[in-house]
Amino acid sequence: STPLIEYFDKIRVTIRVGDKRILRESTM
Repeated sequence: STPLIEYFDKIRVTIRVGDKRILRESTM
């Protein structure tokens, strides 16, 4: 796998985790 693809995968996971965190804060 190319480093670029791994880099974008990390960004995608980070954005997904951030979305979950924001949703959790907005519901509480």
